[in-house]
Amino acid sequence: MTSKQLVVIANEIQNDFNINNFPDDLLILIFNFVPFESLFKINLVCKRWYNVIIDEQHWKFKCLKDWQLPTSFFQNQSFLLSLLELDKLPNYFTLYSLLFKKFKSTQLFTRTLTFWTSIETWLKTNYPQVLSTLQPPTTAKEFEDFSNATGYKIPEIMKIIYSFHNGQIIEFDEATTNKQRRESFNSYLYGLFGGYNYYDQLANIRLFSLSTIQKIPKKKPFSSMENKIPFAKDVNSAKCFLIDCETGIIEVFANGQIQSCINDSKASNDSMLLWFEHFTKNLTTNYKIRKLEGIG
Repeated sequence: MTSKQLVVIANEIQNDFNINNFPDDLLILIFNFVPFESLFKINLVCKRWYNVIIDEQHWKFKCLKDWQLPTSFFQNQSFLLSLLELDKLPNYFTLYSLLFKKFKSTQLFTRTLTFWTSIETWLKTNYPQVLSTLQPPTTAKEFEDFSNATGYKIPEIMKIIYSFHNGQIIEFDEATTNKQRRESFNSYLYGLFGGYNYYDQLANIRLFSLSTIQKIPKKKPFSSMENKIPFAKDVNSAKCFLIDCETGIIEVFANGQIQSCINDSKASNDSMLLWFEHFTKNLTTNYKIRKLEGIG
C-alpha cells in the first residue's frame, strides 16, 4: 500500500470520527460525562450543540438520574416548589441549573433526600404526630437572617439538611413556661430522635429550628462552645448535639464534656449526614413502637 493510499484511509477514518458527524443521541451520551458547569461553555460552540444540550428530554432524564428526584415530586409539586422557592416549575434545564446552584453536590443531595424520605415514610405510618412537627424547607432569607443574627457560618452539609426541613416546632414552644408546664402538652415527647422508643432510659431528642437555635442564650454551657451550633437536644437532660462551623464535625455535649459523635476518622464535613443516616438505618430496621402511656 502506497503512502498516498494510507493518507486517503487516514482522512476517511478522521472524517468518520469527527464529532460533528455523530448523531444527536451519541452527542447526548458524550455530554453526559461533561461536568455541568462546563456545558455552559460548550453549548456556545455551535447551534447544533446548543440545541442538543438544552433538549428537554435530555434534561428530564438528567434530573431524574443525577438528582434522583422521585416522580411524586412532579405529581405533587408543592415540596419541590418550596425547596427551590419557586411559584411554578421551570423547564428541566432550568430546574437542573437551580438544583446545581443551590446544592452543588448531587451525591450529598441524593443522600439527604434518601434519609429524609425514609424518615418521613416511617413517621407517616408509625408516628404522624412527630411528622407534623417537621417544618417546611428553610429559605435563603432564613439562612441569611440566622447567620447575621448569630454570627455562625452554617456548614454546607447543615444547609443541605435544613433545606429540606427547618427543624421541628412543637406545641410547647409557644407556651409561657412560668404559667404552663411543658409536660402538659403531649408534644413534649415528640422529639424526632427517640421520642417513640427507648431502652434503659428515655431518649427524646429534638431537632431545633433555626429560630429556636437563635433564641438559645449564650450562657453556660453554650458560652464555652465557640463556633459550634447546637442543633439538637434531649429535652430531659443537658445532652445536646453540636456541629463545628469550621470542620463540620458532629459532637455531643454530655456530663460536662464534648466528644465526637462519629468514630470514623475520615468523617469530617459529612459527619452530620452520617449521623442522620445512622439514625435512619436504626429507625427503619431496629426500632419497635413503644409509645409512652398517655402520649399519642
